[in-house]
Amino acid sequence: MPSLKNQQQLDQLQQALSQSKAAILVDYAGMSVHNINQLRAQVKSTGGHFNVVKNSLLALALKDRLNDLSEDALKALEGPTALLLSSADDPVSPAKALAKFISNNDLPSIKIGVLDNKILSISEVENLAKLPGREELLGQLVAQLNAPIYGFAQVLRANLQNLVFALNAVKLQKEAAA
Repeated sequence: MPSLKNQQQLDQLQQALSQSKAAILVDYAGMSVHNINQLRAQVKSTGGHFNVVKNSLLALALKDRLNDLSEDALKALEGPTALLLSSADDPVSPAKALAKFISNNDLPSIKIGVLDNKILSISEVENLAKLPGREELLGQLVAQLNAPIYGFAQVLRANLQNLVFALNAVKLQKEAAA
């Protein structure tokens, strides 16, 4: 029979997993408390959460979310594990913050990821971190939507410019003839 404390932690973990779009499991071995707090602050600034969790509780919570755990997931739940959770709006920004922290400090190491109830490999998590952020994608979408209108305006302007150039050429010819 699990203790009341463990049951409350499991409930909180299940709720946090259900509200997040992506989760990344990392091995934090070798990191100082100062580094963990730095990473936690960087991830929090992007809308994510970074917490050290018990493997047994995480296994139960992941099993609840994924319905079953693969061998890779079970292997990832060995050793010290911390969990990075993204917000429901933007799964990319916390992953980017983690990747930036890893590139600067060489720690922690990524174990696996979960995105929309699908297990991601280390390389897939790294590719997720390379995607443009939500704001960048929205900017690209606006630019794509604006492109036809801008092109149409340029075509209209070009026709007017060509008319002005033609009239100017006629004027110059008449001045030269006179």
